[in-house]
Amino acid sequence: MKDVFKVSLENTLQVFQTQSSSEVPCPGSTPFPSGQLLQEVMFSPYSALIPLLDLLTGDFFRIKEIFVIGKQDCLDIAWEQVTSDPPLPVRHGSELELSCARKHVMTGMGSNRATCQDGVVETNDGQTATCEKVGTRDRVAGEIVPVSAEQSATYNNDQSSYGAENAIDLQNETISYTVPDQNNNVWLRLTLDQVHCVKEVIGNLLMHPGLTWICSDTECRPCTDKHACSSFTVTVSTSGTLPDNLPTATDCKYGDTVQLDLLTGDFFRIKEIFVIGKQDCLDIAWEQVTSDPPLPVRHGSELELSCARKHVMTGMGSNRATCQDGVVETNDGQTATCEKVGWIPVEKNVFIDHDLENHPLWIKTDSELGSGEQVAVRFYNSDEDYAHAGGIEIRFYDTLQYRVGGCSTSWKVFPTTPPTTVDKIWKITLDKTAGIRVIIHCNGVEVLNVPVSYVECENTRWSTYWFWSVEKIKFITVDSASDYYLLENADEPCSAGQYLDQ
Repeated sequence: MKDVFKVSLENTLQVFQTQSSSEVPCPGSTPFPSGQLLQEVMFSPYSALIPLLDLLTGDFFRIKEIFVIGKQDCLDIAWEQVTSDPPLPVRHGSELELSCARKHVMTGMGSNRATCQDGVVETNDGQTATCEKVGTRDRVAGEIVPVSAEQSATYNNDQSSYGAENAIDLQNETISYTVPDQNNNVWLRLTLDQVHCVKEVIGNLLMHPGLTWICSDTECRPCTDKHACSSFTVTVSTSGTLPDNLPTATDCKYGDTVQLDLLTGDFFRIKEIFVIGKQDCLDIAWEQVTSDPPLPVRHGSELELSCARKHVMTGMGSNRATCQDGVVETNDGQTATCEKVGWIPVEKNVFIDHDLENHPLWIKTDSELGSGEQVAVRFYNSDEDYAHAGGIEIRFYDTLQYRVGGCSTSWKVFPTTPPTTVDKIWKITLDKTAGIRVIIHCNGVEVLNVPVSYVECENTRWSTYWFWSVEKIKFITVDSASDYYLLENADEPCSAGQYLDQ
């Protein structure tokens, strides 16, 4: 026998070597010393063993290391409080039955069967094994609270021990025990507080925890454990007529009644049953944002967003939103942002939400007379093309001049001379209570109050601009004087003199 390594088929490994010097590690990277003898190393009875390594050509070979890699045994389970039969460790490919440690119950699984897959215990239905401590359970996200439960009949007519209410009492230790009615039908029925859009129904049956049915707008499809589910159907229905204003949904079923019917067999027992639906919106993620109608609102409800007192909304193309499964989402996908009222640095060519007809626009400048700098702000409507709805320009020449966008074609001197202070606060007001008037104050002094009309306007197409309601403003590229602006959407702000101090 020459340069042959043999491994016994028992629980020991013997390494033989006659002429060469080598080291041979086996599974677990255990090295064996070279030499003529034989070294015995204990193996797990589950490990892969090497029966023979033989030299086919030549008269010697030398080995530094040799590794044996096999499918791994399962040594432990990833989930807390879960135990197996047979107990670990087990060989790769071994089948297991999972259960919970003392004072725990298993939920969230369609089956308690599992297999050892290369060192990892995997449930046969792909679900995560979960053991909950016996006692009151917590409601899951989106869970609809049933107002009542009833069943075809109760085992031994013992309502206290086996009544239908035990299936919705949040107690893991109680069970409902449903038996046939006089027509030999076996069913459990839940009544909800109102019409909901039901997404899932999860039943923790005594022998089949975590059976799950997924609902669409037409049916609740068979659940995770196909064998167990073939014995049941779940239906979502409405006791009356569905409301007309429900939003369209394909991934849930509208109804106020959920019923579990047994198709084969003559009884079933349930620890808890969960009904998961599209969630109502209870609050808004963005600070200082309020909604009309106020929260809470149903899934699918349309909302109009606004800002709390002394805050203004920025960063949105629209203030419309919808309740989407518990989350208020703006219709344009933007984040609703309410900023505290205060001076905001001017950023050019950016649309800014502002209702000029109900709230004035304040602009701060520090341009000197004769500098040639100018204020240039345009008004827009919120239609699809952002229709041009007029504007105001003010320039600092030898005299302070103004031009009404879409109306004036030439610059005009203010009829009342503005204050000479370099730091100026301009208040621009659009009054449409009787005709259309543009009113401008500078540091608290009214310097312009002019009608926008055929008499005043040199541009004969003025009405095509000014008849639009003003819902947005924009400081355009040629604006070189506007430093800050203020959007006052809540109260009349303090005086211009007070603003100068800020």
